[in-house]
Amino acid sequence: MHARTSPFYSDAPLYFILLLLTALVGFFPSYYSKLGSGQFAHQFHGAIATLWMLLLIGQSYLMRQRKLALHRAVGKASIVLAALFVVSGLMIVHAMLTGEGGFSRRFGPRLAFVDISSVGFFVFAYLMAIVHRRDVQLHARYMSCTALPLLPPALSRALGHFVMPDGATFAQAFHLSYLAAALIAVALIVNDWRAGKVRAPYVILLVLLLLQQASYEVSMAIGPWKSLVSLLAGRPLD
Repeated sequence: MHARTSPFYSDAPLYFILLLLTALVGFFPSYYSKLGSGQFAHQFHGAIATLWMLLLIGQSYLMRQRKLALHRAVGKASIVLAALFVVSGLMIVHAMLTGEGGFSRRFGPRLAFVDISSVGFFVFAYLMAIVHRRDVQLHARYMSCTALPLLPPALSRALGHFVMPDGATFAQAFHLSYLAAALIAVALIVNDWRAGKVRAPYVILLVLLLLQQASYEVSMAIGPWKSLVSLLAGRPLD
């Protein structure tokens, strides 16, 4: 069976727009409604993540319009934005582990694996997209994978703020958001299978999402990891 081009990719701009809208809704109370105020790390990361989603919308639109030369030019320029994304992600890891706010103190160590692995996976997916830039199928999938780990943080906050604000816990919103993201990854894998070939990017993404979800419950019970997080936080953790 020969692999067919999936309709997902012709509609990719729409899906990236939906991801951006989810981020706008989820982070509106804590970020977008307070632009220019708050901790610099969060302001910087929010701006870079927003620009990255806009980049993906633009790049997928350029591919849809067959503007390949402009797509390649923007792709080369994206190296700078990708580097800034990594820097901002590491700043968020540091801010979450060392912050004195209630959320950072309570959830920062528990989310450390999620944050660190997300930055690492972003680097991996982006580099693989560059390596496979001449293979449209793999390139598109790896670039999509740079965005999809942004969904759970945005969706969990949207759920917590607007869908189930009364009586809901952060853990409930966290796990529901990861369930939704994992189901999307499964749907993408099934879409590949129906098109004739299951490729690695979405399988790797699904494994990452499952590990991140499990880490919320078990990471701080793993002695060496807890010691590392305590070292990064600069304080002993309960």
